[in-house]
Amino acid sequence: MTMMKHLIILLVLLACSAFVYASEDEDHVHHVEYSDGLGRCRQYMQSNAHWNHSTIFVDDDFSRDRMYVSMNITHKRAGAVKLVLRAKRDGEKVQQIRLKSYGHGGKGSNFVDTTFDDDASEHFPIWASEAPFMGDFQPDVALHRITGPAAAKWTLLALNRDGHTAKIDSWWLTFCENRDPRQDRTSFQDIANAQGITITPPAYQPAPHQPPAHYSGPNFLFDKRVRQNFWRTAVEAFARTTANYNSANYYVNQVKVMQKAAKLAGEKLVEAKENLKHHG
Repeated sequence: MTMMKHLIILLVLLACSAFVYASEDEDHVHHVEYSDGLGRCRQYMQSNAHWNHSTIFVDDDFSRDRMYVSMNITHKRAGAVKLVLRAKRDGEKVQQIRLKSYGHGGKGSNFVDTTFDDDASEHFPIWASEAPFMGDFQPDVALHRITGPAAAKWTLLALNRDGHTAKIDSWWLTFCENRDPRQDRTSFQDIANAQGITITPPAYQPAPHQPPAHYSGPNFLFDKRVRQNFWRTAVEAFARTTANYNSANYYVNQVKVMQKAAKLAGEKLVEAKENLKHHG
């Protein structure tokens, strides 16, 4: 009986070890290499569904001139999720940046092909009306703040504060190198050499001397003609303003006289009605 128990325990330990080994092997993903027009890129994808954290092991080194972090995450309320990216290398401290803060996305649901890119033109949306959140967005903290080579243990965390765990369905890292433009450029000298043509650069000829332009800065205010025009314009404006004021004042007085005459006429009319009542 005791031997049977030991055998069962041994089988359980072997099964656990096999599970752990398989899980670690899944995290060592293979890369896909392509060119995006600016240079070579390598993309590492983790397509095994995880809950609120998932890891990609990048074993081979590659240039990190540019970097992109993309993901598909299921959660009914994006505003309750904070996205964090970590990088760990042997013998070094963990480096961590925040891709997205709590609150952004509001009550909108799900992240669909969401990519964080330092050169994106906009930040992650605040309003839920833009859900599901697709496209390229600037991370809260720039990706280049994580220093070092591409080779590292990269972990994406989807932290939540509403009690509903986010599910990372898939995510992928893309590292790109910028191609040296000089490698794609053929100079006129190279073309000439190929055709046996000698190019003689033109002789240097200095530009002719240009006298300094006449300064007409603030001192022009003291010019005689400017002063005359200023005072003429000021006097004309004052005269027009005074004439307008006098005309307006005249019409105001006329209205007051008419109002006073109407008031007197009304009073006389009332008085005449009272007299008629008494004599009638």
